[in-house]
Amino acid sequence: LPHTIAQNKIKRASSNNLVPFPIIAIAQFAIMAPFRMDSAITSYNDAIEAAAAGDPERDIWIKDPTFDQARHVMGRSFAGNEKVKGEPMCMWARSHLDDFKWYTAEMHAETMAFGMGFPIFKSFSKQKQTMTIARRDVKSGELVSAAIIEAFDMDQEKANMKNKDSLISKIQGGWLYAKTLTSLLMSGKVPELFEKKEYKPHSEYLVAKLEANTEKCDASHLVWGPKERHWHVRFVGVDPAFNGRGHGRELMEKISALADEQSVACYLEAGLRNRGFYEKMGYVVVSEVTVDDPVDATRESFRGVLMIRPKHGGASN
Repeated sequence: LPHTIAQNKIKRASSNNLVPFPIIAIAQFAIMAPFRMDSAITSYNDAIEAAAAGDPERDIWIKDPTFDQARHVMGRSFAGNEKVKGEPMCMWARSHLDDFKWYTAEMHAETMAFGMGFPIFKSFSKQKQTMTIARRDVKSGELVSAAIIEAFDMDQEKANMKNKDSLISKIQGGWLYAKTLTSLLMSGKVPELFEKKEYKPHSEYLVAKLEANTEKCDASHLVWGPKERHWHVRFVGVDPAFNGRGHGRELMEKISALADEQSVACYLEAGLRNRGFYEKMGYVVVSEVTVDDPVDATRESFRGVLMIRPKHGGASN
């Protein structure tokens, strides 16, 4: 299934191979927002180096986690396990599989780690527009939590959205998809849900739900997000094996401290179950969002909230 999707997207984007390869290579850099996160990234990295030079027990933050590290911790977090519930949207996306005993918690974690690779790779490809914050466990050294934050320029993103059906945008999307898939295949096997033909209807259903959520959230962000340049807290995850130890709170506090240094507002989407946690972190609800099941209208819709943390103090970005 991933191979087929990639091939189809590239074929559509290249207009039946009429676009020369150099143009495709250039197109991936054609649409770049000027709003960057250089000073915030520098501040975060400087703090890590200072901690490493001091007390090793305080050296808990990780600089430049790898693509595989980020997608695996996000995959485990969003999938959950037998004791810890997964991310609300991902629980909704897999709800059509709940009645099948063959779809185990391990399969779901594997599926989510693979699926999260696509948006995470896209974020990583934005380079200085993206900051990744990650925390390790002092005793084991394992990556236990991570957050991916993107600099968001409302005017630029609206222009990008308006041009999303342009040839360059389609080429850019197809090329990025192919690069992501290549990276995923090089780093591990394709999840069973995507690999076996008999599971194809279930995997396509899952992908349809995830895409419906992405489209709805992207459109809602342009309506309800801060009009000024801000940070989009795109992904926040804690490995369920380390749940209940305050890692999520520490992660959000680190993001808030860096945002306050830069005097920038933050924006995120959350499931209803997680609303209270983010409110304690200073976020306020600006709207609710509903994503209908794109395949079966009789099934339950996903409901979430859109939240903003106003900017505080610091020097203007």
